[in-house]
Amino acid sequence: MSVDARRHEAIQAHALLGTCLLAQQDAGGLWYLEQVVLLQPETVSYRLMLAEGYRQLGDEARALAVYQEILELAPNHRTAQRAVEELSGHGPQH
Repeated sequence: MSVDARRHEAIQAHALLGTCLLAQQDAGGLWYLEQVVLLQPETVSYRLMLAEGYRQLGDEARALAVYQEILELAPNHRTAQRAVEELSGHGPQH
């Protein structure tokens, strides 16, 4: 297995572990997702996982910042657009 393949598997494992921990309301999952974003900063889906994790645990300021980063990478990302509207008070609240 090449170094790139191992790196890719490690990133995916961190993302999975982070989302599993967050599903159990364990804030430790955020650390894993933060590491994934550091390793793959251009991957919008990983940033989305991180933003949703922050939001799920009530850190709306950090969630908003990450959603805004997503929009810098993908200006038409509907989920991030809606989240920014909701978190900034300009859209429907859930």
